[in-house]
Amino acid sequence: MQQKLMNVKCVTADSIYANNANRKFDAKYGISTSFVRKGRAAQNEPLRKVLSRELSKERAT
Repeated sequence: MQQKLMNVKCVTADSIYANNANRKFDAKYGISTSFVRKGRAAQNEPLRKVLSRELSKERAT
């Protein structure tokens, strides 16, 4: 319901929220996160790092 109302595309959170359930939810709805990557690096790794850095900077301010 919140996804429909807010149209969320990016989320940043503390590392404690980077559990498998949250990762699956974010992947299902196409939400980008600043979570630390699990597994091998994808082809878009440089873009993911830039997005993560910007989300973390925005969250800190």
